[in-house]
Amino acid sequence: MARHPTLVLGVCLCLVVLVACSNDDDGNANIAGSEADTPTPRDYDAEHAPNLEEPASRYTILQPDLDGNFITDVGGTFSLNAEDYAVASVFPDQRQGYELLNEWGYIEGYETGYVPEGRERAVLNGAYYFAVESHLFEDKDGARAAYEYILERLDESVSEPTDLSFELGNESSAWTAPGGRIPGSSSDSVHHRVIFRRGNLVAMVATWGAEALMRAEPAHQLALIVDQKATGRRDSMEPTPIADQDDGDDGDEQSGAGGT
Repeated sequence: MARHPTLVLGVCLCLVVLVACSNDDDGNANIAGSEADTPTPRDYDAEHAPNLEEPASRYTILQPDLDGNFITDVGGTFSLNAEDYAVASVFPDQRQGYELLNEWGYIEGYETGYVPEGRERAVLNGAYYFAVESHLFEDKDGARAAYEYILERLDESVSEPTDLSFELGNESSAWTAPGGRIPGSSSDSVHHRVIFRRGNLVAMVATWGAEALMRAEPAHQLALIVDQKATGRRDSMEPTPIADQDDGDDGDEQSGAGGT
């Protein structure tokens, strides 16, 4: 499982996406459509707790949800089972992680990533990476236990709780943390992340960008897209299957993969 050395998020198994954005005033660069811009009353309905069906990949962010040209990070896009997810740094060790996930009724998860040209150079001009995770559990009680556990681990980390721009899911929270020095520069970076539960789904969106240029709003808007898919406010389509890396793919990015 490929990891970007700058973007180890510490408490959750996250992959990264670089989005070339213009750093405009409203913070919504490269989020397609108006649905994500204005949350509806249903988006705020904390009582709406559907038991969502597999696959977890239906509740992720795809190329049609974003404006701009994106290339899929093939090595950073994959499905997860309990054994895979148990190795995440959110757990003290793999054995305990596996036991907890089974206790919570973990079904499966999905992680995805895209990257355009520019990479860290683009970050210095206002672009940002972002990561999306979607995890399904057998019921809302298991998802709630997992959500609360993740918050406990975040509270023990260097992350600090911050205000959400708007409510998400049945419960949600936002966090920020220092992201280290941007490679090849003297500029510092920052992580913003949003975690929420909607029914039996736990989702996480994390952004990473230049501290002087980055705001929390993009992470909130991107998380809203995921929540809208969970509530039926936005189409929840399965991503196009990505070719197996063992079949001649060296794990580099491929154009068009991962969208629909």
